[in-house]
Amino acid sequence: MGNTVLFEQNGKVGIITLNRPEAVNAINEEMQVEMAEILLQVKNNENIRAVVLTGAGPGFCAGGDVKRMLSNFAKTPADQRVTLMENLVHNWLTLLINMEKPVISAVHGYAVGAGLSIALATDIIIAARSTIFSLAFAQVGLLPDLSGLFFLARTLGVHRAKELIFTADRFSAEKAYELGLVNRVVDDDLYLDEAMNLAKQLADGPTRAYGYAKKLLHLATSLDLNTFFEYERLYQSLVAETEDFREGVNAFIEKRPPKFKGR
Repeated sequence: MGNTVLFEQNGKVGIITLNRPEAVNAINEEMQVEMAEILLQVKNNENIRAVVLTGAGPGFCAGGDVKRMLSNFAKTPADQRVTLMENLVHNWLTLLINMEKPVISAVHGYAVGAGLSIALATDIIIAARSTIFSLAFAQVGLLPDLSGLFFLARTLGVHRAKELIFTADRFSAEKAYELGLVNRVVDDDLYLDEAMNLAKQLADGPTRAYGYAKKLLHLATSLDLNTFFEYERLYQSLVAETEDFREGVNAFIEKRPPKFKGR
């Protein structure tokens, strides 16, 4: 494994750090390969119950590596680009989005283009107050990728999403909060602590229930009500088989805090 993405474990929390600070963590092929490796490691580690995703240096992520786009992506034949996106980009993004454990983005500096898309693909976003956001794809003649459109449409609605995409305007963390794109805005020296404290709290929670709730939320806008109910019945039945469900019920009856194990 290289060093463009770092990983460490703090108790039950896994910390993933984008680590190209000299390029404000602009995404290249190496980073995406390493992200896939690390996310698979996190997925399979039962001792990790929550994840924090952050960036080293002056910003969370400045988007894709534009110079690399010109030398590689732009010169790749169209059919090979499709395969490249499937095998390289969408591989690790699927792992991130479908992660059973809660994933919290701790963003600062810049979260633009693909950087904003990556943050939107996580479950909760904590932003430093000075963070600058932008859907900068139009500036290089591309459409938002890395699942950005998928989550923008669900978060903002189509018309607001179109405005941000078409104009590629920059906007503040406070504006992102007003739009519902981020969960919390905190002082610049507190964003990582805020994310870690929340991650530690969620790491003590019912991990399997969190995971199935995420699945249902992703399905909620694409299914009719009867089909949604089918999934709700199935997932609730599966969660009811977990140790955490039994512990939660017993703790409630015994009037004590539950001690969930994530299984």
